[in-house]
Amino acid sequence: MNQADLKLQKQNEQLRLDLIQQNERFQQVVINSDSWLLEMDLKWVCTFSKGNTNMLFKVPAPEMLGKTIAQLFSPENTTQLKKEIASASFTKKESFTTEIYDVSEQGNPICFQLNISAVFVEQKMRAYRFVGIDISGSKKSNIIVRENQERLRAFSAVVEEAVFFSDKGICVEANEAATRLFGYDYKEMVGMLGTAFIAPESYELVKSNMMSGYDKPYDAIGLRKDGSTFDGEFYGSMFHYKGKSIRVTSVRDITQRKVAERRLVESEKRFAGIMNNTSSVIYVKDVEGKYLFVNQSFEKLFQVKNKDIVGQKETFLFSQEVAGLYRENDKSVVFENEMKEFVEEVLVDGKVHTFDSLKFPLHDSFGKIYAVCGMSTDVTRWKQQQEELQAARKMAMDADKAKSTFLSNMSHEIRTPMNGVIGMTALLLETKLSNEQYEFVDTVKKSGESLLSIINDILDFSKIEAGKMELEEAAFDLQICIEETLDLLATKANEKNLDLSYYVDPKIETLIVGDITRLRQVLVNLVSNAIKFTHSGGVFVKAVPHSVDGDKMKLKITVSDTGIGISLEKQKILFKAFTQADLGTSKKYGGTGLGLSICLRLVKMMNGKIWVESRPDEGADFVFIFETSKSSIKTTNYYSTNDKIFENKKVLIVDDNKINRRILSIQCQGWGMKTTAVESGIEALELIKNKEVFNLGIIDYQMPQMDGLNLSISMTEFLGDKKFPLIMLSSMSLSSDNLKNNKNLFVKSLLKPAKINQLYDAISLAFNIKTKVKVATPDKLIISDLGLKYPLQILVAEDNYVNQKIAVSVLKKMGFKPHVVANGLEAIKIVDKKKIDIILMDMMMPEMDGVDATIEIIKRHGAKSPIIIAMTAAALQEDQQKCFNAGMKDFISKPFRIKDLQELLIRWGEVIMP
Repeated sequence: MNQADLKLQKQNEQLRLDLIQQNERFQQVVINSDSWLLEMDLKWVCTFSKGNTNMLFKVPAPEMLGKTIAQLFSPENTTQLKKEIASASFTKKESFTTEIYDVSEQGNPICFQLNISAVFVEQKMRAYRFVGIDISGSKKSNIIVRENQERLRAFSAVVEEAVFFSDKGICVEANEAATRLFGYDYKEMVGMLGTAFIAPESYELVKSNMMSGYDKPYDAIGLRKDGSTFDGEFYGSMFHYKGKSIRVTSVRDITQRKVAERRLVESEKRFAGIMNNTSSVIYVKDVEGKYLFVNQSFEKLFQVKNKDIVGQKETFLFSQEVAGLYRENDKSVVFENEMKEFVEEVLVDGKVHTFDSLKFPLHDSFGKIYAVCGMSTDVTRWKQQQEELQAARKMAMDADKAKSTFLSNMSHEIRTPMNGVIGMTALLLETKLSNEQYEFVDTVKKSGESLLSIINDILDFSKIEAGKMELEEAAFDLQICIEETLDLLATKANEKNLDLSYYVDPKIETLIVGDITRLRQVLVNLVSNAIKFTHSGGVFVKAVPHSVDGDKMKLKITVSDTGIGISLEKQKILFKAFTQADLGTSKKYGGTGLGLSICLRLVKMMNGKIWVESRPDEGADFVFIFETSKSSIKTTNYYSTNDKIFENKKVLIVDDNKINRRILSIQCQGWGMKTTAVESGIEALELIKNKEVFNLGIIDYQMPQMDGLNLSISMTEFLGDKKFPLIMLSSMSLSSDNLKNNKNLFVKSLLKPAKINQLYDAISLAFNIKTKVKVATPDKLIISDLGLKYPLQILVAEDNYVNQKIAVSVLKKMGFKPHVVANGLEAIKIVDKKKIDIILMDMMMPEMDGVDATIEIIKRHGAKSPIIIAMTAAALQEDQQKCFNAGMKDFISKPFRIKDLQELLIRWGEVIMP
């Protein structure tokens, strides 16, 4: 056996001895009184008896052993005792007092007061102890009974809490609980003054209660042997024993209860603070509708005090009708026993207020609902704001719907003629054309596409504002993008006699990845603005690297002009939508004020930034930086070609524009040529007369003092047989009479700004070198045998004659034999009569539009309906959705690209004729 077991055994033995000693003292008190004591085990069998048992049980104490409760007590008393013991056990009472009645042997009624307590051994209940006192006698007997009752209360306290007996203030007896509580041994406690167990701050209170015979529980501070204190509940009473007045005092340690009470008080204060500092109206009503509590917000709102309304019903404040409504809401909470939310209205200061009320039941310790708590928030202003917001939202939705309708109609009206321009040029490009004709037609086509792109962005400006526009990621040539932009705007520049020029740093990769359409849109906006606000000089576009990080890079493009310039104050509003520098600018130069705003948003989408540097009358530099990356596709870069065919050739460059001279010099030097650049024809003639030798001349047509044509004539006459080939650059039309009549002077005439591939080819021609870079010739876009591969019956439903002609012409070139109708009703009739595989359906047509026609065809033919594809100039997202909702299977917007139409027909041809 280890030390722990020995220690536990010793503690148990000491506990057993203390219990025997206490029991002997207790029994001695019983033997010396007119009472009796018995114990029964948990099976209701008597295991111990002592005292005067004859009067009640008619047998001496020793003969009661082994008898059951039913054998000792009358049936009525047996039932009563079992019931009361069971109740005490359920409520965890370890002792209680009751009375039983019986009849003596002489037939007289007798009454016994019983104290019944549980007997514990090693913290387990082992038996029931019955202590009985006869309380039925004469006046003398009543005094004895009273003394016995007082002793009985003292004995009962022994089991539950610390108890000590005192005679004239000196402790004469104490139980084990008292020794544990105060920290003394039993022998130490006996003989001590009772005041030794009281803290000084409670001494006067305890002394006063003892002197006055106060016999109710009260709180005081107890003092332990080690000097520590505790909160205690003291209870004292007097009883007479052998002619002496003995005071019995019970003490219960209530420190934890006091801590809990203090916490409860603090919690109640916090709760009250929350309740009274919230704007919500809070109230508690019992199940009959009477107010139990209201907070300060309630008092303030209804001008009533809590003390005045407690106990009153709803009718104290509200009309019978309103009170009845509130009462029904409260009843539903009680009936359903759950939290519920209500919208309640009440008249306050003559105005109807709306409250959002949350109500829930309150339960007592037995789970029974005793009250309803309500928290009501005044939502009158919020409700008004919601109504105003709803009205504003409806107005906004109506306005948005009107805008969408307008944009849809505008899109349709603009796209319809654009379809004719782009469609016809696409068809024209399919015919046999000279290089010059091809360039003209291709420029028209690209101009139309660029114009369409700009129109799309303006019509869909709301989409940009909403941040729903997405950029494409595809490889493109930055140089070609800039050239195409300048081609598009060259005519405007020529009309104002302005020079257009550009420079792309050779360090920039030929192909980059990004959205060429959006980049071109930014360039078109910036260059067209530069032309608009420039009256003399020119516009220069420069592209250089800004930063490089592996395949990622940022490019910097600057559009410079020699125009009117912009003040610093006006620069602050340039990039705001629908604004221009001033009203005079708008009247003089026109424009919507959207261009720069669109540029700003598009550049931001490219992870870049845009700004302007300018002073009045000193021109302007519009600069933007955008993020891109190198393309994995490789192609020829004319700046860095390894060709040596032009190496060491001497070229004379004549142009009055410094920037143009610089750009031409860089381009030619990049091909290994040696350049001499002058700004006038007079300087050029001086070089010739000084016998400077050149292999080639590149001459600008429009120059002051002596233009390029007269210079060329003079040079040719002076040099005679030693003349060298000349290339003419002009901002004017190359078809002018002067150039036509003298075309033999030049090996090639190029429209400024000359594209690098054109300049390369012209120089190659001058030196009779076979060029490696051909003028672009069109790939045949149209697959002429598509109708043979997919023999589809196609119906074109289109009311516009030009659009009909374009669609039919393109389909015939693909090998189809399409049918044509001008409205939805005619389309329905054709489908009823003939087998149609695909319908290219316009949306807006007279008599019946494409949407209604689609619905009717599907209604009539169900699963056998043809594939209906929307081909419409109404290209907004809402229009597409309307088509799909009607049952159309696909969508292509006008003006359509032939490539897109072919891909669409191939895709559905595979479905219809796999």
